[in-house]
Amino acid sequence: MFAWSIRNLLNDPDAVEVVRREDKSKYAMDIMEIRLVKVKEHECRFRWGEVLSASNHLPSLLVILWRYYQECIANE
Repeated sequence: MFAWSIRNLLNDPDAVEVVRREDKSKYAMDIMEIRLVKVKEHECRFRWGEVLSASNHLPSLLVILWRYYQECIANE
């Protein structure tokens, strides 16, 4: 369920905005940052902020996205 939820979260334009390099590549390594839409629009108070850098440690990034999903998306 964890992996499927993260996949769906990253593909949901109402939940996150994935910012890629200028060439709009679809590779995961070309992701520069992830903007959390619900936090940006003040629909959810989330302590990690509204922008996540993709250069973060991958397990940490996945945990933050999972918390965002649980606190802001799954509770709708």
